[in-house]
Amino acid sequence: MFENCLAADVLASLRGRASGWSEDAAGQRLARLSIKVDSSNRANQGGSSSDEYWISGDHLGGSLAVESALPITITRARISLEDFGNKEQFLSQVHQLDPRDFCRVVIDGSGTKATSAHFAFSISHAALTKAPNVPQQCLQLPPSMTVGAILQDENSGLDYAQPKIIYSLVANVEIRSGSGHQMTIYGSKEVPIWLFSAPSPPVDTRDFPAEFVEELYHPCRPNRFRKETFLVTVSSAEPSPVRFDNRRTRGNVTCKVVVTVADTRLGSDVDRLLELSPKIRLSVTPALRIKTFYSMSPFSRMPGQTMLTTTGRIRLHDELRTLPSISYSNLGWHSNQADVDDHEAQSLGSAVFATVSMVLPIPPGLPPSFCSAVVSQQYSLIMQCKIKGVQVDTFGLEVPLQIFYDRSKSGQKLENGMSGSPLVADSLERSISQRSADRLEGNGAVSPTLQQDHRLSPPDYGL
Repeated sequence: MFENCLAADVLASLRGRASGWSEDAAGQRLARLSIKVDSSNRANQGGSSSDEYWISGDHLGGSLAVESALPITITRARISLEDFGNKEQFLSQVHQLDPRDFCRVVIDGSGTKATSAHFAFSISHAALTKAPNVPQQCLQLPPSMTVGAILQDENSGLDYAQPKIIYSLVANVEIRSGSGHQMTIYGSKEVPIWLFSAPSPPVDTRDFPAEFVEELYHPCRPNRFRKETFLVTVSSAEPSPVRFDNRRTRGNVTCKVVVTVADTRLGSDVDRLLELSPKIRLSVTPALRIKTFYSMSPFSRMPGQTMLTTTGRIRLHDELRTLPSISYSNLGWHSNQADVDDHEAQSLGSAVFATVSMVLPIPPGLPPSFCSAVVSQQYSLIMQCKIKGVQVDTFGLEVPLQIFYDRSKSGQKLENGMSGSPLVADSLERSISQRSADRLEGNGAVSPTLQQDHRLSPPDYGL
């Protein structure tokens, strides 16, 4: 049982986290258990030990050691990698250890002995669930995370949160003392797991009605004394995903906003708008919205806000982090009639448009976007856009945002085709100006379509 034993290996195993001493029937100190993890395979090599983590697919190895003050025999040993604190379990991987694989050395003059054996896991990519009809995109193994207020159970001393995902190595070893006394000793060690993955396809906002606002339009007047009415449209779309390669650095996202001012009267003079547009200024107050959906039962589809009810089993932890405000005074206006002939220009309402690109900082350490069986992490950008220089209401937009962690060292630049849906300015701005004619009725009255869209504004977060 104890052949081919290297004392250095056993002593190294004892440096892991140890349980308390177990006692035999006579109250004598009998044995305790230690778990040591080999950190050389962790994902964030070079990072601090307090920020160590592993990722799905990684090799997780180490050693299990039993320290004994009296002669003992190991009859059975088991170590598992699993999650705690959730009714729906995400992970359960088991390694049965052969008692013959343990080696023993004497570690001090009192005769205290230690035995150890090695274990190894390949961390699963997928979450464990027995529930049927869980969507394919909601089968990712979620990262270690704690969201919301932490509450402590006075009876057990355990901490709880909604949600709280913790992965641990859990070992139990059955031993028999020289007197024949049998007992099982236990030990555990937390193993932080993080999620690295490729970005998902862009969000189809039609699948989430009333959750996102990519475009709003309001009638405006050059000033309160003039009767003529124009239509101002502000729009945006899902930007390229935010890429991180670790949890310590800050990220950035480039988001585009398009402003269009239209005179929808057929044959209207675009020069009038070009004369008005330099007076228009734009200020944007952005915020990062962090949405954590969690449930006591598996999701039947990708969760969204329409699934939230007072009697339902899905809940949302909603957090908002303000980002730096940005102001623009010179917007660089263009005409929608610049590339059309005179005949086509007469059939169009005149419009001018401008595009601004905002580079916004994203704080470090955020969990990636993911969906697992009972937990989903989602993000969006909220932008309160104020148009100055004309009489018009504030525009409130909200667009999806993805955050992902890329393990590759190269950090290859994402192409538009796989990185969200960045605006193609020419086609988008042109389509906005052409749609504007349907949104004003005579004498500047607001059409029913405009009134309905206005009700889809995101909630006022006091930005």
